[in-house]
Amino acid sequence: MSDNHQGWRYKKEYLDGIEALENIHLHDEQIGRQIRAKSKKCTPWKLDKAQQSAEFQDPGYPVYKTTLDVCTCKDFVLRRLPCKHMYRLAYELGLFSLDNIQSSDACRAVEIFDYLLKLQDDWIARQKEILREKIEKNDPPTKKFSLKRQNSLLREPLHYAKDWFFCVPQYFNDALDIALFSIEGEHRWSQGSTFSFSAGDSIYDIPFEAGRPWSEDLKTLNICLEIEKASPVDVLGEGDDAYRFPGSVECTVFTPDENRQSIVARGQVTMTQDEFVRMLITGANEKISPFLPTKFDAKGQGLLF
Repeated sequence: MSDNHQGWRYKKEYLDGIEALENIHLHDEQIGRQIRAKSKKCTPWKLDKAQQSAEFQDPGYPVYKTTLDVCTCKDFVLRRLPCKHMYRLAYELGLFSLDNIQSSDACRAVEIFDYLLKLQDDWIARQKEILREKIEKNDPPTKKFSLKRQNSLLREPLHYAKDWFFCVPQYFNDALDIALFSIEGEHRWSQGSTFSFSAGDSIYDIPFEAGRPWSEDLKTLNICLEIEKASPVDVLGEGDDAYRFPGSVECTVFTPDENRQSIVARGQVTMTQDEFVRMLITGANEKISPFLPTKFDAKGQGLLF
C-alpha cells in the first residue's frame, strides 16, 4: 500500500508528529474534529459534569463513552489523540472553546472533504479488484485508473462560502474540481478530488468588492497566500501499484505590516493540495499558524490532554 493512501493518517510516524507539537489542537486534523464536535449531531446523549464524562450515540452506531482522557470510539482507539467526542465534552464542561471554529458551510465542507478522500481510496481499491478479475479472464486491463466524483459539493459553485476561513471565489471552481456536466440534457454540478491550485493563484481571507480601495481592504485583511509552485492531484502508478498522488503546493505567506499600509512576505510553506484545500476551509494548518494574528492563533488553547 502506498503512503499516499489515506491509511497514512493512522500511521504511527504521522500521529507521533502531531503529538509532538507544542499545541496539537492547532493541527488541521484536530481542527477538523473540532468542527465536527460543534455540529448538532455531536450533542451528548448523557452528560455527567461531576464525573467529567459523557455518552454519545450516532444513529446506527454503538454508544461511545467519553472522558477527557479516553473515548471508546474507533477514531480515538486508532489515533490515541483527541476525537470529536472529547472536544465536545470539554466544550460542554467549559474547558475548551469552539466559538472561533467555523460552522455551517465550513462544517459541512469538512465532512464532504473527508468523505471525498475516503471515496477515492475505496474507488481505487475497487478498480484494483476489477483489474485482477480482468487479468484472470485474460481481458484487456485498464490502462489508467480514474478518480470518483460525487454530487455533494464543497461549496456553492457560483458563490464563495462565507463560513470558510479563506475567501475562495467561483473562478477557483476548476482548482477545487467543481465542474458542470451535461447528463442526458440536464446540467449538473459535481465534485471531484483532482485539486489543481497553480502558480500565480492568490487567495485572501476576505472578499474584495469592486471599486473598494486597497487601503480599505488592508484594514480587515489578515493573511494572503500566493502560490509559487504547484502540482495537481493525479493517479500515479499502474495496476496494484496505482495510488492517488495528493499533489503539492508551495506558497508565500503575506500579512499586513504594523501600520496596515501594505502586505509583507513573511515566509514560505509547502503542503499537499489536499492539505491546502482543507486549510482554505478551516484556516488550520501548523505550517501557517505562526503567521496568523493572535486572535486566530489562539484556537485550541486552554485545554491540555
